Amino acid sequence: MIRFKLRHIITILLTVFALSILWIVQSSRKTVSSDTLQPCCTAANEGIESRSSTLKEISCTVDNEKTYQCYEEEFTNEVYFPFNAFLKKHFDVSGMIFKDSVARHFEWSTSHARVRFPDFNNYDYHGVFGHFASYSVETRDRVRCISAQYGVPLSTQWSAVPYFYPIQIAQYALQHYSRFKTAPSSIVFTKGTIAEEWNDNTLGGNGFKLGFDKEANSTRVEINSVDHGVSLVLDGDPAFSVLSFFWLADVDGSFTISLKLAYSQKTILLHYVHNDDEQCVSHNKKTSKVEYNYSLGAEPNPNEWRWICRDLLVDTGRALASTSKKKESILLHPGILLFFLFLMHSDR
Repeated sequence: MIRFKLRHIITILLTVFALSILWIVQSSRKTVSSDTLQPCCTAANEGIESRSSTLKEISCTVDNEKTYQCYEEEFTNEVYFPFNAFLKKHFDVSGMIFKDSVARHFEWSTSHARVRFPDFNNYDYHGVFGHFASYSVETRDRVRCISAQYGVPLSTQWSAVPYFYPIQIAQYALQHYSRFKTAPSSIVFTKGTIAEEWNDNTLGGNGFKLGFDKEANSTRVEINSVDHGVSLVLDGDPAFSVLSFFWLADVDGSFTISLKLAYSQKTILLHYVHNDDEQCVSHNKKTSKVEYNYSLGAEPNPNEWRWICRDLLVDTGRALASTSKKKESILLHPGILLFFLFLMHSDR
């Protein structure tokens, strides 16, 4: 009798225990399915949707000149301006949308420069200035050109008319100083020392005269041409794009570089003329050829020898960028081929 009761009691206890466990499991499933398993991003998405529903389109006018489509948030009275159409150019900033696995992310930057970290342990004040040897100030999209009159960059960062920007000029100088410290010695080819390298295009055939200047220890070329000028044949080697010479010219003197773009074989003419063009470099729309004018200033000193040194790869890129519909730099790779240097009027 006692054994029978114990057996039944144990069975009842085990049954109650099993039912309790089953009830706990069912309750936990119900709790998890209704609360814990709710998507983690649902609340965030609902917040975004509710916030976007409070945005409404409004028109925004800047300085009583231009009107843009903006958005206003009703609860905070916050106004959102378009970035690409207005903020980017007006404040000279940059920004980009990044995509990840969760959401799209926009990153704003007040600088166009890349962050560079020093690759040296001890700084030598006699050496290069920071990382300026890797800079390329002359190819920035807000640099109009390197002035043919002054030899420094002219900026269009805050004005459509090119102007002197001291910080930019200082960076340009430090860039070339640092390159001078690190770059290997330049390879120099001298042209124009023999008459066979010159083409006399004048009607009389006496447009130039070669001589040797003992004081300067160099060849001196006297040019007297008022019609078609004389030309010097260049090598057409894309590895050499810098041209330099001393020049004594009056107000009517000018020189022209004839070159070809290596990638398209298009002929470009760069005219360096004496005028007072505030645009620094301009396109000659009167001709069918691709011709550009660089201003040397209106009043040269006829008694002063001028040192001409032009990186024609940069000059060509700046000239093409001045007429490009896209407001961005034009980098020429593999480069340009120099063919002729034309000199006009009374030059030496």
